[in-house]
Amino acid sequence: MHEYLKERLLSAGLFCTVIVVFFIVHRNSKSEKQQEWILRAYLLVLTILGFLYVPSSGADVSRLVYAGNEYAAIPFGTFIRRAFTTSATPLAQLYFRLVQSLHIQGAMSGITAFLSFMLYFSSVKLVAKNYKFSNKCVAYAVLFSMCGGLYFAVVAGIRFILATLILVRGLLSIWFGEKQYLPAILSIVVACLIHTGMIPLVVFWLASLCLSRGWKRRLWLYALLAIVCVFAIGIISRYISVAFDKYEGYSGSGALKFGVYRYVLALFHFAIYVYFMFYLRRTRKIGILPKGSGVYLVLLTCFELFLIRDFIMFARYLCLYPFLLLPHLMSYVNTSELKGLRQYETNFLFICVVCLITNYLSDMSGLKFFVLN
Repeated sequence: MHEYLKERLLSAGLFCTVIVVFFIVHRNSKSEKQQEWILRAYLLVLTILGFLYVPSSGADVSRLVYAGNEYAAIPFGTFIRRAFTTSATPLAQLYFRLVQSLHIQGAMSGITAFLSFMLYFSSVKLVAKNYKFSNKCVAYAVLFSMCGGLYFAVVAGIRFILATLILVRGLLSIWFGEKQYLPAILSIVVACLIHTGMIPLVVFWLASLCLSRGWKRRLWLYALLAIVCVFAIGIISRYISVAFDKYEGYSGSGALKFGVYRYVLALFHFAIYVYFMFYLRRTRKIGILPKGSGVYLVLLTCFELFLIRDFIMFARYLCLYPFLLLPHLMSYVNTSELKGLRQYETNFLFICVVCLITNYLSDMSGLKFFVLN
């Protein structure tokens, strides 16, 4: 009845051990150099686990491995011509082909884990450096993301989370000090060419620019926003149509109960994310955020409320919150340091444990790194 139950329990235990050990070491580190080495070691371990990950037949990564093998069998010139003329996400197809051309077991999950967490840790360090948050604050923020299911989303989902991290890294570089606009714009374009689900997020970014800049700059931004919306409307409509087709497939296959169960847990996580947003508003710490990022969070939340009737898309876009909320999460723990109170840290750890349990009850129950004979 419970396929690979021992493997899943042992793998979950291994994963929890990894994140707890790195959390303790990271929390107690003092210097920026120590933090750098800890995050590098963390990246290495997560990458190794990614190569060891054994996906179920129904996981997205299994389908993408099969697709990558098919792409690798096509002559490269023919493949490039087809990918860039017939697909809205040619870079995703190119990525699948390149990874599967290596003929390495577990390469799809392992390489994606390396790229994804390299981007994630880079984002974490950027935010921490900009606000001068301590290593302890960073450790809690990373723990929150890990407990929230980030790792399983990376190794099992591949495409959406990789595109999301590429997009978010570009946005954070604009909002939090780097001001490298060309690389940021390129990262946004690349993200859209990996997954069309990034297009609404780009529209939110343009809208946040319009609402954050002076009125003299708004005219061309509004025009750019209108052009992007017109260009994207066809792709977005197809994306939403496919999502609802999947929903109907779930309801017809008897999987609806499991979907509703995951949907309830997604609503719970959404409430936690909104709590951190309101915490900053209540304590008047919202001013630490660049205005554009605050507007973006509001737009994303309104979008999620609009999608709340469709648990597939609603749950999918939830993965943005742990990245966009990085300053909120670190500020929450920083409050504990400034006031000399452990209440905030205790509350934060309790939230992390609850998130970990609820994620294991849904997605992370499929996590396994080996199969016993």
